[in-house]
Amino acid sequence: MKLSNVLVVEDHPAHFQLLQKLLEKIGVTGITRAGDGEEACHKMETAEAPFKLIISDMKMPKMSGLEFADRVRQDKRHYNVPFILVTAESDTDVIIAAKEHGVTAFLSKPFSVERFKERIELALSADSD
Repeated sequence: MKLSNVLVVEDHPAHFQLLQKLLEKIGVTGITRAGDGEEACHKMETAEAPFKLIISDMKMPKMSGLEFADRVRQDKRHYNVPFILVTAESDTDVIIAAKEHGVTAFLSKPFSVERFKERIELALSADSD
């Protein structure tokens, strides 16, 4: 997979490192980390080019993944960027809420490399429809 310029929003450094390793394993480069939604919004504002993909944790300090998804969808440069929400929750209400907030794909923890890659491919193909 050839993909670069990805924003990963994850407040736990160890979880970010895992996501980074998985992304690198499937060929993704240019990974930017934000520790919470507020920092991610700042990175979006100051980015030289729009991100090609956003991967965000659901539960974070300062701003939830759903609140961050709302902010992304209000940003003129990033409103169309595929957005994957990663969470330990798999309740149907959470999945419905994610879709209502403009999330492109939903990934429940724990997940395999294959499932991770599949969700990324799904999110990217949804963007090209």
